[in-house]
Amino acid sequence: MEYRGFYTECTGFSATVWLSTQISKSEALYCYHGTRTVPEKSKLGSPGDLMPEGFCKALNQLSAESYKFIGATHALYDSVTMLNACRKHEIPYSLIFRHPFARVKSCFNYLMKRRSQDIRATNTLELRSKGRQIFGQDFSDIDALFQIALQRIIRNDHGSFELAGQSDVTYVRMEDFTCDKQAFEEALCRITKCDQKFIEEQFQDIELDSGLNQHSKDKNVMRDIYLQDLKYNREIVDRFFTINNMMVKEYKKLGYDILKDFESIDEYPFF
Repeated sequence: MEYRGFYTECTGFSATVWLSTQISKSEALYCYHGTRTVPEKSKLGSPGDLMPEGFCKALNQLSAESYKFIGATHALYDSVTMLNACRKHEIPYSLIFRHPFARVKSCFNYLMKRRSQDIRATNTLELRSKGRQIFGQDFSDIDALFQIALQRIIRNDHGSFELAGQSDVTYVRMEDFTCDKQAFEEALCRITKCDQKFIEEQFQDIELDSGLNQHSKDKNVMRDIYLQDLKYNREIVDRFFTINNMMVKEYKKLGYDILKDFESIDEYPFF
């Protein structure tokens, strides 16, 4: 068996911490998260960060030496540059999506927590000014954080959809990993290009964690605020997806009917 690396990128706030943890439970697979250095893991932006080609080469070398399929996610390289590096080193490249409403919620929760720790997130005047510039109306700091979360998710997805049509890019929904163990194994086969039977054997005696989103652990208040803002800013949400009609079509290809899901936001199962 030839052991080699794999790489999967996400569009932000897509539960890749959960995913990398589940993959790494296997003795024959390992997945780094949020780093550009191997085998020692360093934070993104560290002096030892590898360029895409060096990172791919290191993943393949480490895989061969350890007799494992060793991959990585959320290293945040430029998509096109990383895709070309993966092609050169024959590493499967995939993109993981998650329902945009779930990701806006995750990003919103993250910003809400940071605002008490980070001056950049607590500057209410700056946030309100940004709201006026973009939307022509005043916001509270919570409203502004919601809008910033929405913008961030749309911007990230727009960049990922630019890779659409590439025959060697695999698109996977995070929901395909989380609905049940069989679906997890099937999705894992797609991003690693490993044999289905091999994956099933690796995870035969492994129980997957039920937890998913580290930014949404405090569900009692966050959920209510998020839903309130999502409804309150209905016009803003509609405007985003009306202007970005291409985005609506791309989401639909992935199985996300944005406009329909918005109508039943109270019941949508991502909380």
